[in-house]
Amino acid sequence: MLLLLGSAAMVTAPGRGTADAAARSFYSANVGVILLAQVIGLLAAAAFVAFAKGLDGRQVQSGRDMPRSSVALAGWSVALAAGLTAVPVLWLSAVAQNAGSAMLHALLAASDLTDMVLFAAITTFALATAAAARDRWVSIWALVVGALAAARALLLLFRSDALEMVAPMAFLSLVLLLSAAALARRPLLRPRPASPRVAEL
Repeated sequence: MLLLLGSAAMVTAPGRGTADAAARSFYSANVGVILLAQVIGLLAAAAFVAFAKGLDGRQVQSGRDMPRSSVALAGWSVALAAGLTAVPVLWLSAVAQNAGSAMLHALLAASDLTDMVLFAAITTFALATAAAARDRWVSIWALVVGALAAARALLLLFRSDALEMVAPMAFLSLVLLLSAAALARRPLLRPRPASPRVAEL
């Protein structure tokens, strides 16, 4: 959770529409912070894989694993998307000063695109959480988080900074809620039903 907060708060990279000089200046002036933020972000993505696996709550019956839950699979997609967001940013950190204008703008667009993929994955995770929640208030909050993430993904199409911090922080609050409940051994999600094949064993 702390890794997610740290990576979210450290730096906001420029995206499409940023002037060449501004983009080059940003990456040259903040290379150390950018690299640190991406390392923290990659560690957070790896930690989120473990978090998603914990949400899976696998049970073994007759030596066979039950199917993975949609929440866990959506969580893994968030971790993968979070890892992908580092690629264009790290690439820009390495080449921003010497890259041609076309490559620079392509990488800036790729940075926005990976952010859109990440918020789409967060939307899927939030909707899966809402569907699996035991309590209505958890479902409602997960739906709010999903709506904010979907809105942020759409806003990126229009190069808008709206919800730039609100959407990630709402997602982090959902992760914190699920984590705290798991640590207290009061899970907020319903257990997965066994598949017919597993149930017969």
